[in-house]
Amino acid sequence: MFPLLIVFKGFALGLALYLLRWWRASQWAIFTKTADCSKKVFVVTGATSGIGRATAEELAARGGTIVMACRNLDQAKKVADYLMRTYKRSRILAIKLDLSDFDSIDAFCRTCKANLPRIEVLVLNAGVAFCPYQKTRQGLELQMGVNHFGHARLTIGLMSLLKRSPEPRVIQVSSSLYKKSNLPDRLAALPDEARVEDLCYQEDNYDKSRAYADSKLAGMLFMHQMSRRYPAIRWYSVSPGIVNSKLGRHRPAMFYMMCLPLYIPFALLAVRTPKQGCQTVLFAALDDKIDTQYGYYRDCRLENVSSLLMNSNLSERLFQATQEIFNHCDDIAE
Repeated sequence: MFPLLIVFKGFALGLALYLLRWWRASQWAIFTKTADCSKKVFVVTGATSGIGRATAEELAARGGTIVMACRNLDQAKKVADYLMRTYKRSRILAIKLDLSDFDSIDAFCRTCKANLPRIEVLVLNAGVAFCPYQKTRQGLELQMGVNHFGHARLTIGLMSLLKRSPEPRVIQVSSSLYKKSNLPDRLAALPDEARVEDLCYQEDNYDKSRAYADSKLAGMLFMHQMSRRYPAIRWYSVSPGIVNSKLGRHRPAMFYMMCLPLYIPFALLAVRTPKQGCQTVLFAALDDKIDTQYGYYRDCRLENVSSLLMNSNLSERLFQATQEIFNHCDDIAE
C-alpha cells in the first residue's frame, strides 16, 4: 500500500510541477509570424549555443542567409552543417569572430564585405558575464570590452553593408540588470579625452556584477546614440528574460549547489529555454509592425526605460568616449 501511495504522490507532484511550468511559459510571448527570410542576410554573434543558436535556427527555418559570427570556428561549422541539413532553403556561413580582439573584429568585417551583398539584420547576442577579472587583447576589462566595445566596433565596421539594405535593423541582446549600473556617474566625470580606466573597472576595484550591468547599459546608450546618427536604420535593445544558457558559466559550482533548493522552483517559474528567450529577438528582427526608431523590448512589447537611456547628452558622451578609446587602441597597435 505504501509504495503505491508514494508512487501516487510522486506522480501528483510531477503533474503539479508540469502544469505550473506550462502555465508560467504560457505568459511569455511567442513570435508566431512566418516571415519569409529567403532574401535576407542576418549576422548573429555567439550563434553556437544559447539564444544565439536558437535565433539562428529560427531564422534558418524561415529560409534566411545566416552568418554565424563565433569565436570557436570548429563548433560553429558543426552547427552550420546541422542547420543546412535540417533547413534546406537556408544558407549558413560560419566566420570566426573574437569580440575580445579588435584585430579579429576588423578581419571579420573585411570578410563580410568581401562575401556579402548587404546585411538586413545584425544581432549583437554574444556576451560574457560575471567572470573573474580579465582583459581583452587591447587591455579592456573583459565584460565591457566584449559586451560593449567589441559589439560597437563590429557595428561600426558593418555600417556600409547595413546601409545597402532597404530596411536594416540592429538588435542588441541586453538585460534588465542595466538598471544596476553606475556608469552614468563615471560618464559625467569623464575628462575631455577618455582613457580606458575611465570606463572600465581595474583589477583593484573590480565588481563582476556591476561590470556586467555597466556593459549592458553602455550597449544600450550606444544603440540610442546610433539611432540618432543613423535614422535610416532601426536600433532595438531586447531583454530575453532569464535564460538557461552558458552565460552564467563563470558562476562557481558551489553557488549552484548552495542555491539548489531555491533554484528548482525559481527555474520552473522564471528560467526560459533558449528558444523561449529568443522570441523577442525574432520580434525585433522580423516584425513589420514595429514603427519605433529605437526601443527596448521585452516579451515582444515596448518597455518603459530609465530616463538615462533617452538622455542624448549621456549617450553622446558614451559614443565619443568609445571612439576615443578605439583611436587610442589603434594608435598603440600602429
